[in-house]
Amino acid sequence: MRHSSDSQTSTMNRGKYAFVGLEVTDGLARGAAGVLFAWVTLVVSNEISVVGILFLTIHLTNLVCGPFAGTMVDRMNRRKASALGHVIIASSMLALGMIVFIGGQLQVWQLFSAAACATFGRLIFRSSLDSLVPEIFSLEKTKNVMLIVGGAHLLATAAGTTFVGFVIGQSSIATGFFIAAAFSIPIVALSFLVAKEAGDVLGETSKKYFSEFFDGMQQFVASRSLRWIAILAMVTVPIGQLSNAILSSLVRDSFDGNSAMFGIADAAWPIGGMIGTTLLGLVTLRDQLKSTEIVCALLLGLFTAALAFAPTFAVVVILHGMMGVFASCCRLLFAARIVSTESREHSGKNLANMQALVSLSAVLMTSSPLLIGIDSASFYFGLWGAIALAVALYMLPSFLRSEDLLQPKLES
Repeated sequence: MRHSSDSQTSTMNRGKYAFVGLEVTDGLARGAAGVLFAWVTLVVSNEISVVGILFLTIHLTNLVCGPFAGTMVDRMNRRKASALGHVIIASSMLALGMIVFIGGQLQVWQLFSAAACATFGRLIFRSSLDSLVPEIFSLEKTKNVMLIVGGAHLLATAAGTTFVGFVIGQSSIATGFFIAAAFSIPIVALSFLVAKEAGDVLGETSKKYFSEFFDGMQQFVASRSLRWIAILAMVTVPIGQLSNAILSSLVRDSFDGNSAMFGIADAAWPIGGMIGTTLLGLVTLRDQLKSTEIVCALLLGLFTAALAFAPTFAVVVILHGMMGVFASCCRLLFAARIVSTESREHSGKNLANMQALVSLSAVLMTSSPLLIGIDSASFYFGLWGAIALAVALYMLPSFLRSEDLLQPKLES
């Protein structure tokens, strides 16, 4: 009996180490893919607007394919779904690398198609991996684990971006794509080191695919806690995409900045995200803080709005770093809330549905300068920061008093 207990403990510990390895290696793969798609698209098209359309394609893929990917995850063994996601990502990278390697000329449509496929693979991977957290660790530790490991993921993403960017400059674009594909190999292997019991959350289902698809959509709309978390995510998480689109304009136009100054301001975001998520995760390990989601949303809205009135470049760097802290915390806390408070049967669909709504909001945020027509980056930071702050303030009383929004529901 004792031997059986020791064996089970060893298996679960192996699953925990595998999960951390999955997050770190996925960060490397994500960073590599990000720099490859952005840089190669710019080189091939020689137009910055085409890079913008590339990211629009990624958001639209999240929006259209998210619910379908989530339904796939909930119908599969989560370990197999995690591996499948990175098989799709690796295949996309390998295809582009082979085209360049054999002497072909990459076309913009090929890059867009590969980016859409890789995005679909990432939807499957993230929905399955996040859904596994309560099974590998425990329901009570879900928030802490996702915050702490999320910080390591951000650090690995920065490392992957830097490394592959260096490889592209020193070697070739084909080598960069091959390395990005190679990062997926350990991810596929590590996916099967997660305990089998954790992967078999749902198992086989007798429901037809579209029946389960619509059941998931209905459950998402019917759940008050999910609706509120989704709305909060829509006004906070895409602020990172807004920053990607207009921060360079703010630095150049408001402070006569150059590319070096932009690089410093831009780097403050991931640094803040790494530090903030890790520290918050460690703090909540010791003290299970309540309503951390709404507090982070309030502070993100406040710092984003304040950026519009930054008097000096140094203040811009500080405020942008603080935005990185709370935007990263919001993204991870919302995902943790979904996988720990809702039925495990629908967690993959719920995560993917939230990502689809966030992508829809990101399209609106990043398109707002074109739609509104005011030529001032400060205005848009102030506008969207004020909207996030107003929504969070409106929801604050309900978060503080509502059992439905604060307490996990232990459904199976």
